[in-house]
Amino acid sequence: MNRTLSSQKFIGFTVIVVLVLLALWFVVPVVSRQVSETSRIARNYIVSVSLSSDERTKTEQDIRNIEDEIKRGNTKGAANMFQQYIRLGNDFETIGRLDLAIDAYKKASQNDASFVAYAHMGSAYTTAHDYELAKDAFQQAIGKAPKEPKNYQKLAELYWHQLDQIAVARGVYIQGLVGTNQELGIMKSYASFLEQTGYTSESLMYWQAILKSTPKDQAVKDHIKALTSLKQK
Repeated sequence: MNRTLSSQKFIGFTVIVVLVLLALWFVVPVVSRQVSETSRIARNYIVSVSLSSDERTKTEQDIRNIEDEIKRGNTKGAANMFQQYIRLGNDFETIGRLDLAIDAYKKASQNDASFVAYAHMGSAYTTAHDYELAKDAFQQAIGKAPKEPKNYQKLAELYWHQLDQIAVARGVYIQGLVGTNQELGIMKSYASFLEQTGYTSESLMYWQAILKSTPKDQAVKDHIKALTSLKQK
């Protein structure tokens, strides 16, 4: 009888140990991933910003006011709801809370079909060094507004400065030139890109095309002169 009880206790203890080990086997990796993700968010999405005490207080009060208006439904329609979330995202970025800013921009995108929320998202993701998500956001912005030059510029600059993919950046600029029918701003941005990445002759060609569109722009004339001089050395 005693031997039977001892065997049952041993089996029960063994079962408990096995269950604990199985729980640790599954739970520890999950907890570890959660801790790692929390650490990544804290490191990338909560950034230090230079704000005076008064500026921070004012911004935090503005956040509370907007959140209260949204909660009470005091937004007078989807268009104003969109603007409220954009304002909220901007304020969160101002105090260095990129995670909350992106959440606000996502909510803004649900209240408006334009590219604006995605453009803001792309910039916030870029600041947070989440470049894959930044690329996706900028591409969504381009898809919604293929004639908006800034979205091409931001995506090209992401490939250029953050990812060091010069050829891809160049492709985005060319896509932007076609999509915007060679809008002046993106032409200037592309000309500068070519100049800084060693394509001097091609850069000069674009600056000369820019001058034809703005023949009285003395700064462009001076830049062409300097670039021509540099090329001849």
